[in-house]
Amino acid sequence: MKIVVGSTSKHKLLAVEHVFKKIFHSETIQVEGAKVLSEINEQPIGHEETIIGVLNRLDSVKNFSKNIFDYAIAIENGLFEVKINNEERWFDIAWVVVEDSSGNKSLATSSGLEFSKNFVSETRRRGFKTTTVGSIIAEKTGCDDSDPQLFLTNNLVSRMEMLKQALEIALGQLQKDLVNKQL
Repeated sequence: MKIVVGSTSKHKLLAVEHVFKKIFHSETIQVEGAKVLSEINEQPIGHEETIIGVLNRLDSVKNFSKNIFDYAIAIENGLFEVKINNEERWFDIAWVVVEDSSGNKSLATSSGLEFSKNFVSETRRRGFKTTTVGSIIAEKTGCDDSDPQLFLTNNLVSRMEMLKQALEIALGQLQKDLVNKQL
């Protein structure tokens, strides 16, 4: 089974590999990552921009693979503002899209993780176009800039773990929708 992923991030590729091996344990799983662009800000803000980015990545990886895949996957993390008692709070959430070779798609999100508004403010100052909150967190704390989630959860939950659940939800929904279409 060939799975193409619109990323070369080790966290994303390992999450995809783990989920597909868990669900399709009797299949040979081949996960191929491709560096593709989201064509949005480096740090997307809000659902609309993040979804545009994830769908752009999906289209790009499908073109990259010349549409030869069993599943195509794209993942895009975004930053989401929530007002709680008139206080600005910011959460990192990943949007995941899974598409099968017949063009059936399913989208899901990861759980959210709060990012300090101090980190967000510094990212905004430098510009969301070129700077991510994860890079600012890493600069200030020395953590892995590709997995600030692990640092921020006191080594309890990694980015990969957060992505695995979102992938399982998207893939499970896609499979359920296909079964329902056959009934």
